[in-house]
Order: sequence, then structure tokens, then C-alpha cells
Amino acid sequence: MRRHDLDLAALVMGVVFLAVGVTYAAASLTDEEVRANVVVPAAIVGLGLAGIAAAIRAAVRAIRPGTAASETELPPRTD
Repeated sequence: MRRHDLDLAALVMGVVFLAVGVTYAAASLTDEEVRANVVVPAAIVGLGLAGIAAAIRAAVRAIRPGTAASETELPPRTD
């Protein structure tokens, strides 16, 4: 199985989605009310940070020599 690169944007988006889900689940268990005027902007900021992180990572990988996907592949296994 070929090792794949870390997809930072997907990771951050997954964490934001998980945090929002846990927030709503915890609120429903404790009969608390979740204020959408806090959750929605926080989710948007999290997704924006994921986009910025992905853009920075792509720019760094384009500048840095020897980090292209074809150059970082592992050699085929012989066993």
C-alpha cells in the first residue's frame, strides 16, 4: 500500500465538523441551548484556517525542490 501525504485541509475540516457535532450532542444531553451566532462563525473560521493551511502547504511544496509526489514515492517492495 502506497503511503499518502497528509491532507491538512481535510484533517482540520474533519476536526471542525467533529467539534460542532460534539457541541450539539453535549448540549442535547444536558438540555442546554447552543447559540448558532457563536457556532456558525467559529465553524467558518475553522474552515477558513483549513483553506489557508492548505494554500500555504501547496505553495511551500511548489517552491521546495524534491517534494513532488512522483519524487517521494516509495520504491516497490520485493517481498
